[in-house]
Amino acid sequence: MTEATPTFIMKFTAKPGMRDALAEQAVAGFKLAHGIDSWLVSNDAEDPDSIWVVETFTSAEAVEQHRAHQDKDHVDAIGGLMAGPTSFTRTTVFPVAASYDLP
Repeated sequence: MTEATPTFIMKFTAKPGMRDALAEQAVAGFKLAHGIDSWLVSNDAEDPDSIWVVETFTSAEAVEQHRAHQDKDHVDAIGGLMAGPTSFTRTTVFPVAASYDLP
């Protein structure tokens, strides 16, 4: 793989005790999403209220497609589970290899 891949790395912190519900909403959102090439939702090993989300896109145009087609009700549902703002990093990477075996 030699093409640049826009990538978002985000830490979401849920209201106390709501991490599982937040993770479930994130996964449900990805099933509705447009433009995302791959995604990963993981529980934080040290913070019982946080999850990490990684999104990769095939192009900048795919990022814009994703933003233009987000489901407002779903975004609001996630926001209702959050304890505060999302920690967000946007980068562009050049993937070498990837392998996922997720349930």
